[in-house]
Amino acid sequence: MEEAQEVDMAQLPDQMVMDGVVIGDTYYNIDTDKGDEYDAVNGFIVLKTSTTDENMQAVSGLPVSDELVKTGFKGIIFMVPAGSGKVYVNAETIGSRYLLVKVGNKAAASFKLNGRETVEIFYTVAEPSYIYIYGSDTDVASARASRMAKANDDCVKIYTYKWEPADPTGINSVDNSQSAIGSEAGDWYTIDGRKLSGKPAQKGIYIVNGRKVAVK
Repeated sequence: MEEAQEVDMAQLPDQMVMDGVVIGDTYYNIDTDKGDEYDAVNGFIVLKTSTTDENMQAVSGLPVSDELVKTGFKGIIFMVPAGSGKVYVNAETIGSRYLLVKVGNKAAASFKLNGRETVEIFYTVAEPSYIYIYGSDTDVASARASRMAKANDDCVKIYTYKWEPADPTGINSVDNSQSAIGSEAGDWYTIDGRKLSGKPAQKGIYIVNGRKVAVK
């Protein structure tokens, strides 16, 4: 099984220049001319640049060495193997900015945070895929947002990210007519990674605690 990966921005080199650089298994790209910066004292990356959905469509799936990635994307990229897992990002959003996390070519998940918080994204991919962590002016990262000039402190601060693979998957069976059992405890997700509010009533295959569960 692949081992979990965790990156703490406070542990990065103090004088690191994040202009399209790979350190370890992570690609960093920020634009200091637009106010992005690495704050080594407080241990976070500041993203003032807004990456739009239009830009993401252009760069998604390209190797990080591609010039389009360097010019069109500002944020963090790393790769996960085929299979299921979770990504955790500890961050803060200020002003109009949203934190966005995109898995491969899937639609990005967006988050508006109340202070420093950790968000969790479950995913399933059929092949090794890039994970993109970035900021945008709107939760849909529209192209219009890129034309809305900002002169204030709108930004996303990224402190840490963590990736971990799901437990080996076996399919458990759950009958909705029965009382809750141990395998039901935890967050429920659809097979395509959408988090549910609780145990679903509809029959089908779901993910709970990193395992596939068949609800009958």
